Amino acid sequence: MSKEIEITQISLKTKLRSVIRIGTGFFTKIILIAIILSGVLSLLSYIPVAMASYGSSVIVGNTPALLKHENLTPIPQTWEDGIRTDPLVGTYEWWYYQLQATDGTFAQFVFYTKPWFETPLPFYPLVTATITSPNGTSHNELIFYNTNDFSASRNQNNITIGKNEVHGDLNTQVLHFDSREKGLGADLVFTRDAPGWQAGNGKWYFDKSLTQYWGWFPAFPSAKVQGTLIYGGQVHKVQGNGYHDHQWGTVDMNKVLHYWYWGQGRLGNYTVIFFPVVASSDYNYQHLPILYLAKGNNLLVGATSNMTWKASNNQTFAPLHRTYPSLLELNYKNGSNTVTLSLTNPKILLSTNNILVTNATTLGSPQYMRFSGTGHLSVNLNGKNDTASGLMTWEENFAQ
Repeated sequence: MSKEIEITQISLKTKLRSVIRIGTGFFTKIILIAIILSGVLSLLSYIPVAMASYGSSVIVGNTPALLKHENLTPIPQTWEDGIRTDPLVGTYEWWYYQLQATDGTFAQFVFYTKPWFETPLPFYPLVTATITSPNGTSHNELIFYNTNDFSASRNQNNITIGKNEVHGDLNTQVLHFDSREKGLGADLVFTRDAPGWQAGNGKWYFDKSLTQYWGWFPAFPSAKVQGTLIYGGQVHKVQGNGYHDHQWGTVDMNKVLHYWYWGQGRLGNYTVIFFPVVASSDYNYQHLPILYLAKGNNLLVGATSNMTWKASNNQTFAPLHRTYPSLLELNYKNGSNTVTLSLTNPKILLSTNNILVTNATTLGSPQYMRFSGTGHLSVNLNGKNDTASGLMTWEENFAQ
């Protein structure tokens, strides 16, 4: 029997708006507005919760003992994509969906239990959407909801936030997004076509008691996507490559992480995800590399070590005075097995505005940029060499 968790309204001293709609798509501005609108959301009230006692090094959950600690099996199970936390102060959780359509359209949808990277805040669900048309026009929406507009399942992906929902198992998921007031909408079916992966046990622990952690589960490393998008006053039929992951945890990520790059793409018959992360100064800028490589439905590399990366040839995004690499190179080596990935020709899909950030390690991220461009893959595994190229999507985020 499905164990539904219905989240009831949390009482606040000052009543929040039930829905806040601002179309900039810039998270920091929304967070500041939410704080201004409700005096009780002063972060000073919640910082003690986030300032738990951390360790001096990050513990990667890639040992058999830690796999057993999380009651996981080697093959991902459907419940792992259900809600994993109680959405209260001191936790965060989100489900991310991406589409790179064959006509050049890019879209992403995220279902959150609270604003992005604001673990100290109370439960405050929201949905974000970005649709970038083939001509480069970006359509953005961010919608906050009351807590009684949210429901989720423990035993599978089954998320409802207001008029928006996503549900399914680890093979097929259906997404519905509705923001007709701004003329945006989506009805998409994601069908997984590369194996899901746990990245060890899917957690990185930031204290020895294993209570402060960041969890990541790429449930659909690659997917075939079909459906419709609504933007620009028209309904557009779309199909293409998709991606879905799920993140949750108890740490304030702006405090424990320094920066990361993340990217995904389908290059020929290969699916690749890279996720090089650098922890904050409290953890001596520890490197936490993540690489996923599959060919068809066969996982070739699932690694949380043995990868290095280099960003170079910086360019400047003039409107926000930001720099970003025009060349990103990643190298995996384990014995004689090697994988090399180079990313070139970045096209900016999204760059968040940090003008209103007064304390970037507490409110939002100082820098977030998302790109599309070309991925060049070279694979040498078990004495067999191969190459592939194609469209990749990637991002950079500097949390401190």
